[in-house]
Amino acid sequence: MAGSYFGTVKKEYIMEYMRTIIKVTNTVLTPALEAHIEEKVIKSLERLVGKTHMPSARLTLDIGKITRHHRKGLIWRASGNLSLKGRVLRAKANGEKAQEAVDLLRAELERELKAYKGKRKTVALKGARLAKENATIAKAARE
Repeated sequence: MAGSYFGTVKKEYIMEYMRTIIKVTNTVLTPALEAHIEEKVIKSLERLVGKTHMPSARLTLDIGKITRHHRKGLIWRASGNLSLKGRVLRAKANGEKAQEAVDLLRAELERELKAYKGKRKTVALKGARLAKENATIAKAARE
């Protein structure tokens, strides 16, 4: 789906476990960029999200040029929000090329998601550990 050079283009995907919205600003969503986003970001994050967050997982990506004027340097930006059961994971990245910004964004979102999943697992294990410590064992079972 291509739009005007200075307009905004939105595209929506509904994958197996995650709903994804791509917003492109100040540029055209080329088929190559679209394929790169789908292959690198959407599929890898969908694999990490998995079935546990299936009904509520939503990924919103915003990719575009920072300004219309500049031609060199870190002119591409990519930002993304990953909503999971009331928690929003956010990441931003800048790059010299759109693909570079997308790759940096993917790495940052993966890092955030792994940290979030690790915290949830740690809290569950801590609760189980406390329950085990506080559990009383019958006198007959101890002997």
